Amino acid sequence: MQIRRHLERLIELEYIHQRGGRNGIAMKYELLVDAAGESTGYHVGLIDTAKLKVKTA
Repeated sequence: MQIRRHLERLIELEYIHQRGGRNGIAMKYELLVDAAGESTGYHVGLIDTAKLKVKTA
């Protein structure tokens, strides 16, 4: 049940698209990305980890 809520939220945010799945048939999902950008990797909406590091004095 919990995974379904998360998947529905990702569909609402347009990060994934549901492909198939009905009446007992397995659900399939497609990750939606803008492939026109840089090819260094796709991290849909994730924060850069370098920005999370806290500088200590």
